[in-house]
Amino acid sequence: MKIDDLIGGVDFGLWLSRIGRSRSTGLRWRDRGWVDPINIDGHLFIAQEEIDRFWARDKAGEFSKEAGGIICMQKEEAKKPTSESSHPASSPSSKHARGPGGRTKTAP
Repeated sequence: MKIDDLIGGVDFGLWLSRIGRSRSTGLRWRDRGWVDPINIDGHLFIAQEEIDRFWARDKAGEFSKEAGGIICMQKEEAKKPTSESSHPASSPSSKHARGPGGRTKTAP
């Protein structure tokens, strides 16, 4: 039997470090209502029941969200089909050609 089982909870910061999360993440979770730590004389603790509730909600997918950010945007761009004829500069029928110095000149 572990000491945590005997006392019914653990220091909030200790629990966060055991699950690999920072104190700021824990406070953000508290502010979102994902966890409900107990404040005893200005010190945060988390009860075993709250830990169990948190993991049950996590397992149910309550905290999951769609991936986002630049990496996902790059993956979406990579999935798009590309063809050389879609770019006007690569088309042989283009009216515009690159002249000396990279300037665009119009064909007569």
